Amino acid sequence: MNRFAKYITEGQGIGAKFLFALALLLALHLGWVIKNNGMQFIPQAQAISDQLLPIKVENSVVTVPQNMTKNVFIPMAKQGITFSIDTTRDSFDINGLKDGVYLSRKAIYTVSGQQVKVNQLTENLDIPKGDYRGFFAKIINWTAFFMVLAASGLLFLFYLAITLAYSLLLVPVARIAGRSYNFDQRMRLSAAAVTAAVLLRWILSGLVYTISFPGLLLLIVVFQGLSVLQLVKSEKA
Repeated sequence: MNRFAKYITEGQGIGAKFLFALALLLALHLGWVIKNNGMQFIPQAQAISDQLLPIKVENSVVTVPQNMTKNVFIPMAKQGITFSIDTTRDSFDINGLKDGVYLSRKAIYTVSGQQVKVNQLTENLDIPKGDYRGFFAKIINWTAFFMVLAASGLLFLFYLAITLAYSLLLVPVARIAGRSYNFDQRMRLSAAAVTAAVLLRWILSGLVYTISFPGLLLLIVVFQGLSVLQLVKSEKA
């Protein structure tokens, strides 16, 4: 009996450690992508802050900059937004405002589609002009860290749920093959199939081809079937 067959039939647990390792690997990759892309954006973020700052609010009124009109375009994932500062006026006429953020002497307006949110300036604020690259780097690092923690947990639960679903599918499949596997054996086999399919999809997506989610589900079935055939072959050997 080969190692794979021995693990499925005589191993311990339900394959959770492999699913967690898989989830952690993909979460670490996500964190690396967030950090890498974020660090590349820092020079642009610094340039934007140089254009927007300084801003100072005293007694619910913008005092710096005074009597100034300025439009700064902030690139986003799709089309970006415009941040408009106009301290020559106390308020904006919300009719006809395009998507973006608008700052008057006494309020800040957020426009998205047909929704307009108006927040009156109520607290003192002082954001000086300066070098914020280190601050941006800390935000990116902490964001990547928390994303790794959240993604690893969520992915683990997601893969565990898929494994459980496919372990139920193994019941009729095993009967067709003339075999019977208990819950732990079915979970270990399904966890191995899920791990192999997700890893293959991840590797291919980084090279030449991206497998869709329905394609991933079908791929798990293929690996599951191959695993059952391997077990049957090993038992006969």
